[in-house]
Amino acid sequence: MSFARTLLITSLIITPASHAATVALSEALMQCSPQFFKTLYQQRSAFKKVSPVETDNKGNAWVPVADKESHVIWFSQPVRDGALTLTGYYEQQFDLGKMGKYYFWGVMMEEPLEKIKGTFPTASWQKSDNGYITNPQIKVDASSAWKPNVAAALGIAPVEGSAEKLVMLETSNGKSRLSCSLQGSIDEALLHQERPDIAAGNK
Repeated sequence: MSFARTLLITSLIITPASHAATVALSEALMQCSPQFFKTLYQQRSAFKKVSPVETDNKGNAWVPVADKESHVIWFSQPVRDGALTLTGYYEQQFDLGKMGKYYFWGVMMEEPLEKIKGTFPTASWQKSDNGYITNPQIKVDASSAWKPNVAAALGIAPVEGSAEKLVMLETSNGKSRLSCSLQGSIDEALLHQERPDIAAGNK
């Protein structure tokens, strides 16, 4: 491959500005915490080059997903994220009544699952039907704190009154997706704590 062609390919991948304290967006997502939205805010300039980005006055940012059928907005160019390549932003939510409310957000990636999984070797990955899960957490009731959920299992609704969250790495329509799931008895206070984008008006 010629130097000119290599330079052209490299120029077609957006890279957030280098900074000693910069945390990869995928790394922040692995925490399954509101920190993801603050990390995106810190890198908003890079993401504004490839998609719409909205912000609040509290240092949070998110990508509004208008397509409620695919639940994805694809970036106009790939974004380099540490050792990984981001190609889109994912967001979905639904209400199953007594079985709880479910909220999902994350990123689409160019690399295959095994490559992504290997990028986070310290994570305790568990095999699932469509990929892997990690970092499962639970709040047994509204007044309790998040703690590790040793009994996490996909496909089983959280116990009424409890809330759960975990990180999912899976394939969707042939594309790799890393996302966080918040599910169960999710009241407004908890939702706004975990999803500052929704608190700020993201629908």
